[in-house]
Amino acid sequence: MSDNVTCLSGPVDLVDGRLVLQIPLGHGGDQFVAASRGIGVIVGDELHVPIPDWLAKQLGIVEGTVVDIDNRGGKFNIHPQTSSE
Repeated sequence: MSDNVTCLSGPVDLVDGRLVLQIPLGHGGDQFVAASRGIGVIVGDELHVPIPDWLAKQLGIVEGTVVDIDNRGGKFNIHPQTSSE
């Protein structure tokens, strides 16, 4: 079975006091609409996906953290990038 997986990376933003991923639809974000159904919302030409406080704490995500996202398994998956210094 072929898994059509899209992967993107980008920073976490702070919007109205909440951590949010703002993913441009024209740069691959359209591939995440189905996977983020129920958690994401389209705002203009972006998909906005809020990150719950409990998940941000568990993953060590704060404003400006660069994360990798993918839609493997039809789910919206988020992983903080690890630095390799």
